[in-house]
Amino acid sequence: MSRFISQVVVTGDNRPYNIALVVPDWTAIRNELDLLDASEEELVNTSQVKGLLSAEIKLNCYNIKKFEVPVAFLIVSPFTAENNMVTPKVSTDPRLDACMSNQVHLECKNMLLGSRFLTQF
Repeated sequence: MSRFISQVVVTGDNRPYNIALVVPDWTAIRNELDLLDASEEELVNTSQVKGLLSAEIKLNCYNIKKFEVPVAFLIVSPFTAENNMVTPKVSTDPRLDACMSNQVHLECKNMLLGSRFLTQF
């Protein structure tokens, strides 16, 4: 677990690579980077945040098989039943994996509520 990531889903079953859909813990990130007045929109576009999240994902993937490690991550809004990203039983919605196609960069940005950017490791 990471103090900088509140939710994450790694998807990519039957795909050439995995993608991590990341919901950052903005409060922890602001405190760590001393960016207390920055908005989420400003934070999403900083190299400091991208680097911090990338390092956290790599750190937490050290003991899993190489083919399970995501090759990129996408910052998204929190997964809730209200935005249809999880079911009422709090399991991931099948659309999460369905959006992971060869056009992941475009389709996921347009499909997922609040998606910000895709970052490759």
